[in-house]
Amino acid sequence: MKKTYWPALVAGGSTLLLAGSALAQDATDSIDTESLQQALDQAQVDAAAGAVAATGAAAVGIGLIVFWLIFGVIGFALWLWALIDVIRRQFKDPNNKILWLVLIIVIPWIGSIVYLIAGRKSGEIVASS
Repeated sequence: MKKTYWPALVAGGSTLLLAGSALAQDATDSIDTESLQQALDQAQVDAAAGAVAATGAAAVGIGLIVFWLIFGVIGFALWLWALIDVIRRQFKDPNNKILWLVLIIVIPWIGSIVYLIAGRKSGEIVASS
């Protein structure tokens, strides 16, 4: 013989439905202004935190732009200095001049730094007459 639980489930479900609607009615009858104010205050705090985060992100972005600009300017200055120096110097072996020029042009950063540290010693600046 099977037992049926439907009447108990229906009675329990309708009781929950009635309790929920009674709570909703109570909530609309008396709006809690304190909790509403707390929600508004929290929204203002969240908006302020978002503004701070956006400002921080903008500062990091500007800092990166400034860093790369300085990095690029210094790199270009080193490259130009090395290039002009190679052109002005006379080397014992003429192939060294070509080698340094190719190295500085093909690998600007590394070639310039290596030339300024090691390559300058092997050549001499000829005095113009």
